[in-house]
Amino acid sequence: MKNLYRFIAALILVALLAGCAPTTPAATAVPPSTPVLTPPTFDTFIPIAKAFVSELSSGNFLAAYNRFGAALKSSVPMVKLQDTWQQLLSKTGAFQQQTSTRTLTVQGKPAVAVACDFVNGTLEIIVTFNNNSEITGMSTTNMATSIQAPSTF
Repeated sequence: MKNLYRFIAALILVALLAGCAPTTPAATAVPPSTPVLTPPTFDTFIPIAKAFVSELSSGNFLAAYNRFGAALKSSVPMVKLQDTWQQLLSKTGAFQQQTSTRTLTVQGKPAVAVACDFVNGTLEIIVTFNNNSEITGMSTTNMATSIQAPSTF
């Protein structure tokens, strides 16, 4: 019985000493810094627009379509993109090359106009973007009067 009292006394002593031990402050979690999101610049959109036109001209419609934003995908099926490109080629002749780019704003959205040579003349393919660098629209403008381009989306 004496041993039991000694054992309990020792446990109490250890507990008291442990409670008196200096404690180190708990490490506080440093909240991660909130990144400052800046909208993309026109420099971001130029290579995307050029790649989009390259994909169209090489017949890689799936890759071009995958650049569309959700809203455009829901209103324009991939077949429509392919049909629009084929209609364009029926008016302009075969695609030859991209010659230049310029940036502009279309209805408040950033856009890149990619000048392209076709057998029958030159067109600008205007590609509009959202802030996620997704394509929200495409249209064409004549740079030579001999081409009547089809309407686009």
